[in-house]
Amino acid sequence: MAEKYKKTVEKNCMERIRAIKSSLPLFVHPYFDYLRVAPRTKLAYAYDLKRFFEYLAEANPEVSEPSEITPEYLNNLKMQDILEFLDYLKYDADNEERALARKLSFMRGFWKWLNAMELTTRDPTLLIKAEKIPRKTIVKMEAEETKYVLNAIETGEVFDLVKEADEQICSNLSASAKENYKPVIAENSGKRRKELNITGRDEAIIAVLLGTGLRVSELVGIDMEDLDFHDNSIKVVRKGGNENKVFFNDAVAEKIRTYLADRKIPKDGSNALFVSAHYKRISVRSVELLVKQFVDPLVENKHITTHKLRATYATDLYRKSRDIYLTSTALNHSSPATTAAHYADIGDERRREAADYIDFFDNNKE
Repeated sequence: MAEKYKKTVEKNCMERIRAIKSSLPLFVHPYFDYLRVAPRTKLAYAYDLKRFFEYLAEANPEVSEPSEITPEYLNNLKMQDILEFLDYLKYDADNEERALARKLSFMRGFWKWLNAMELTTRDPTLLIKAEKIPRKTIVKMEAEETKYVLNAIETGEVFDLVKEADEQICSNLSASAKENYKPVIAENSGKRRKELNITGRDEAIIAVLLGTGLRVSELVGIDMEDLDFHDNSIKVVRKGGNENKVFFNDAVAEKIRTYLADRKIPKDGSNALFVSAHYKRISVRSVELLVKQFVDPLVENKHITTHKLRATYATDLYRKSRDIYLTSTALNHSSPATTAAHYADIGDERRREAADYIDFFDNNKE
């Protein structure tokens, strides 16, 4: 079941965390036991801590390795030192506002732990204000764009349409830019053309993403025994570890059944629903590349990713149901407020409707 895949992912995360811990000072190691978060989140914190300590080691001529950093050294850091590190992340490492806000939040938590363990007595992060994160416009496909993409994939036209998009992009590039441009459709792409047919795994993957709103990490974890055609459902381990059923319609069911007729039997010991060309469970990266190569080029003036397919599902569901609670549940959000925050235009649409309810100024009414 998907639970087995989840445990495999968690095991891989813990192995990476152990490798990172070996490069850090011993006094920091208990911090990872203190963190009560999901393994993937803990791994992200481990990478953040590793980068911070590497930065400190480079900035301090008396320290040659991150493992030589001491609690005393951390206790002498000032707010300006933390601000300079954040500037380094922003201008040298190209971190965006959201990434910087997350790293500042992590550092505050780290110093809170240091002080609680009496390793330090000061907190240089205390007075640092996080930059206001501008609200992003939600990028998604409109209904006509979605139908166009699905039709192109089903009819097999996607190959030629993407190639046309490549040629159009190249025609607008300078001579030097053309040399560095890597077309989506390579010259030796006969194998890829063969894969893009109505019985292909790729079509089933896109159908499931658009028809259920699943995260890619949830999709790749699906095993054969998680699939139930009796009620058109998939048992999924959601973000946060909860397991629940996700339902799909008959159109998605048909795509899955068609794919299953040609599904490869995995040789990696798993019973994965979606199998790679190498007879292994398909990876998150492979699904991301699938969307990048054969969906994104078909939608003009938008950058379509796997997450944008989730946004497309969410917006379409809300527009048709007008039920924020249903949309929130389907997306596995912690609350409707989270859904409204992530998909702000959903809230905007409801507020726009509110204006139409007020008819004080309609002179044609009694």
